[in-house]
Amino acid sequence: MHDIPLFDSLTHPTLDGTWIGSVPCKNTLRELESEMAANNVEWAFAVGMKDIGGYSLEAYADYIRSASQKVFPIAYYDFDESDTGREIVRKLENISRCGYSGIKVHPGFSRIDLRSEVLREVLCEAGSRKLPVLLCTFLHRQIHNAIPRSYLDFGPLLGSLPQISKIILIHGGDVNLLALMEISRPYRNVLLDLSFTLCRYEGSSVDLDIRYLLRHFDQRICVGSDNPQFSLAQFRRRFDELAAGLDREKTLNAAHRNLQSFIGAA
Repeated sequence: MHDIPLFDSLTHPTLDGTWIGSVPCKNTLRELESEMAANNVEWAFAVGMKDIGGYSLEAYADYIRSASQKVFPIAYYDFDESDTGREIVRKLENISRCGYSGIKVHPGFSRIDLRSEVLREVLCEAGSRKLPVLLCTFLHRQIHNAIPRSYLDFGPLLGSLPQISKIILIHGGDVNLLALMEISRPYRNVLLDLSFTLCRYEGSSVDLDIRYLLRHFDQRICVGSDNPQFSLAQFRRRFDELAAGLDREKTLNAAHRNLQSFIGAA
């Protein structure tokens, strides 16, 4: 299994090598590249996070472009509920001009109601600019406020988007994994991502859910580490364990083909 290269859907190398809270790490781009080489992770999204590790839109894009061409920069979308359509366009134009491969929208950090019309506009406008959206689905931790959110809210949101809007549901709903797969299944422009979830719930019933998705929805999922929360060695080990005995074509789809195709990098 180790001979199959992986595409890591979620890594967070920072400009100054730091990370959130007390996570001990040397969280640099060079460290990421070293881990990639050691664990046969051939491609990765490098995702910037506002106010973390010295992030700025222009500097982060330049930083990631100094890596190999197989590390793709993803911009943090600075969401504001008061933004007009013109402001949304301006922000996305800046992101495109910097050479990003997509945007990250974080409902927790940005205090977003999933029923927001502004959120829908952002996702639609990103689609028109061929920018895939990494949309975080981890809803348990109310980081900034008590805005009510439910994984069920993703259904109406996804159903309101045009097919040109490409959405990656980051963390796959975590413990609501199968439910979010059923919600997103009608939409071919949506991938269910297993970063964080793949490693976080080791030994739980979620392992059975992941194996089920690998067998039956291999063309609709992608995988990742959420590095530095989890190392690429942990990511590699978990993928190999959960995909053991799986048909090789299905394994290749989940390992890298789906994400390559999704962003036109196949």
